Amino acid sequence: MSAASFRSGDIATTNIVAPFRVTIANPRGDAARLQQELQRVQPFYRFYAGTAGEADKAFREAFAASRAAFLDAVERDYGQRFLVSSDFDNPRFGRIVSRAAGRVGGLPVSTSLARVWASGDNGKRYEDALADQLREAMTRVIRSDSLPELARPNGTEVRLVPASARYVARDIAAALEDARPFVWTNIVTLSRARLDLEKSSGAGDESIGRFLSGFVRGNCQFDAELTRQAREKITAELWTAEQFEPGQIIVRTGQRIDDRLKLALDEISARTETERRLADSVEARRRSEADALRLQEELARTATLADEERRTTRWLIAGGAGAFIIVAAVLIRRARRRPARSMGLQRTVFRPGPPMAATSNRALPPGLMPHLARWLSLGIFQRLLAQRSSMIDHQRQAELEMARFEERLMRLHAPLHDRLRAYEQRITELERQLESKAEENQELIRAVIVSTRRKLEAERSNSGQ
Repeated sequence: MSAASFRSGDIATTNIVAPFRVTIANPRGDAARLQQELQRVQPFYRFYAGTAGEADKAFREAFAASRAAFLDAVERDYGQRFLVSSDFDNPRFGRIVSRAAGRVGGLPVSTSLARVWASGDNGKRYEDALADQLREAMTRVIRSDSLPELARPNGTEVRLVPASARYVARDIAAALEDARPFVWTNIVTLSRARLDLEKSSGAGDESIGRFLSGFVRGNCQFDAELTRQAREKITAELWTAEQFEPGQIIVRTGQRIDDRLKLALDEISARTETERRLADSVEARRRSEADALRLQEELARTATLADEERRTTRWLIAGGAGAFIIVAAVLIRRARRRPARSMGLQRTVFRPGPPMAATSNRALPPGLMPHLARWLSLGIFQRLLAQRSSMIDHQRQAELEMARFEERLMRLHAPLHDRLRAYEQRITELERQLESKAEENQELIRAVIVSTRRKLEAERSNSGQ
């Protein structure tokens, strides 16, 4: 019995051996339980605590650059970088402060901060106060605004894995050791964190708040790879794979076929059927190509025979025409000598009559007709007629071979592209023969080419190409 004939619960009557490597999956739980367990997998997020230090460093660099740009403007106007208190009430100083306050992308410089910088103080206390606001905002867990669907938990918590520039958990085992649960609602989006900083700015100036919010950045990132590994771990716990090597016994005689063994037998049956169909297709294609080659050889031989017959016919016609001319000349000459000898013995009497009739009697005497009849009955004309009949038979045979070729292709169920290729190859070979053959054989080859092209166009029309 074949592997496909067994059903679950049947008793094996013989050993069934694996013909190739067979791998099957055995469910230890149903699909509903698997989905339920997968929904319980909490997404993993990496938390980079060092992001707060990076934001603080970027802010202080921007603060120092704003101070240097302001002192450069003071030096251009006053010729010196630092001023005395009496200069602060000068309109010139006010214009410098206005230009610094309106600079796009830089720190908005207030009048009080400008006086601190112009007096020679670096404004460290003011800088630290703004840095504290930024650092407090960066203590929150901040994620990007858009997330994939897999990043959103089904429950209330996610797994937060600490990470840094020097260490990142690469596999699920290390991540599970480092991870800690974190409430999903305590993770804020980047746009929300920036907006909160703008509203809570202690300086009372919205421009200062907007400037600080530009340094807020996300410190929490969804880890799709760790989440995928966690889901695969759950799947592996519920599903196990079993493998049979080639030659290994899958079912023994007298053993009952259960669902697990039925899966293996179905796999063997499916692969065996696929390989059988593939082998049948290869064999059918091989036979089709062999038949096409054999038919091409037969057509080539037919064309060669027809070429030889036409060449022989040509020489026979030429020889017959020459013999006919010679015989006719001899007979005409003999017929003219007999009237010439009688003219010396008797007097020629001219009577009026039709000129053409007289000319005809002199050119073709009555004694010539029996000779011409005997010559026409000679074997040479019979040979010519036989050659012509043979040529027609060869041409019909070529058309018959073409029809048989088409019938073979259809009977073998050859693919459409194979049939089209066979017709195209035959046309190419006939065209090469047409260039190399004598003039007498060209008509036959042209006829075969026309017939083949007609079949090719019919195939393309039927297939919609």
